[in-house]
Amino acid sequence: MKITKRYTKTYECYEAHKWDTTFASLMETRNRMFGKNHDKYLEKCFMCRQKFKDDDVPWLGFVRNHKNVLLCESCGKGVQND
Repeated sequence: MKITKRYTKTYECYEAHKWDTTFASLMETRNRMFGKNHDKYLEKCFMCRQKFKDDDVPWLGFVRNHKNVLLCESCGKGVQND
């Protein structure tokens, strides 16, 4: 028997700020602090799931009742404009 469950969860991202570092620099620092492969969930934008390139400058998104997340530039600007 196979059971497939799907659900949708709604998040409220109420604020976003652009970081002053590249994605490669961020991951290098986090790997040095916490060990390699610790932050697999940070490899993609939280909203659109686009994979970050090394020279991208991520945005920090603040989500209500959830942890802070990384956003790509287009999603970060969208949150900031709302």
